[in-house]
Amino acid sequence: MDLKSCFLSVLASSSMVLNAQLDESFVRVQEGLKYFDQGNYKAAIKCYDEALKLDKRDEMALYEKALALQNINKEREALKVSKGIIRLKGSYMIDALLLQADIYESNDKKDKLIEVMKSAIKKYPSSSDLHLRLGQIYRRYNKKSSAERVLKKAYALDNDNLNALAELTHTLIERKKHLKSIICMYQYLLVDPIAKESSYFYGELHQKLNIVLHNNCVEGEISLINKREALATSEYKDEFEALVHRTNLFFESLQLTRGYSKEFWWNNFIDFYKGVIRSDNSDLLVYQISRSQGIQDNEHWRNFGEKNRQLLSYEHKNGTISINLAGKE
Repeated sequence: MDLKSCFLSVLASSSMVLNAQLDESFVRVQEGLKYFDQGNYKAAIKCYDEALKLDKRDEMALYEKALALQNINKEREALKVSKGIIRLKGSYMIDALLLQADIYESNDKKDKLIEVMKSAIKKYPSSSDLHLRLGQIYRRYNKKSSAERVLKKAYALDNDNLNALAELTHTLIERKKHLKSIICMYQYLLVDPIAKESSYFYGELHQKLNIVLHNNCVEGEISLINKREALATSEYKDEFEALVHRTNLFFESLQLTRGYSKEFWWNNFIDFYKGVIRSDNSDLLVYQISRSQGIQDNEHWRNFGEKNRQLLSYEHKNGTISINLAGKE
């Protein structure tokens, strides 16, 4: 056998041994997960240690070990393991940072908690979930201005992140930013009218509309001229009619300044405004929201009209119905 063939043979043998060790490491981690699910954290840690003897850079084994250590109140050791994961800069880096955040939060170490979350965002600036977590932390510690800023970023990074939108809405309500909280509530209820926060936001929507429609409001790039006169002359047959009318008045009087075209509210909600500003679509918005709250089965709903019904686009996935804000083609 020549030297080259000998070298290739040794390389192949080494590769086979390495693969066998990695397979065995994976098996040990899976055994550890079973013990973890049973609440036997010490047995789980033993399995993870066995896996790490075979592959000391096994990130899954390291992370699961850190979790198990946390569960038996060995938080200092869990932090040490999580820092080792972060140094590897692999696929478990975010998980390790969030684990550190959990430990600092459970011990009410506010400064350390914020520091580790800022570090996580610096490493992963495009992560909506990390921004959401930091926003929740700021909100918990009553740093409402910082919470609003970070949560706006979380939602801007991912418009499908309903949790970010919900947290932002709560923050705006707490800061008494009525116009912006109403806009967020409409958006949340439109995207998923049966989501966790829907009933609460539905109730808040009525109260906030009553406040803003009786006052001139300005919030940065958004303003609204009061509709007191229109409200004073209005009599409603039912809750549906009241909400439809108030929704129409709100969007008719809402003003966005194009000079702020780079601002969050313009960039993230302009398509929403364009759709809802039409009276037929605002009717449909209220229909979609109210339908989820169980108030649609009255005479007004039954006489809703074929024209408006045609604007509904039906999605059979999960049996949901969504509104075609662009209108019928």
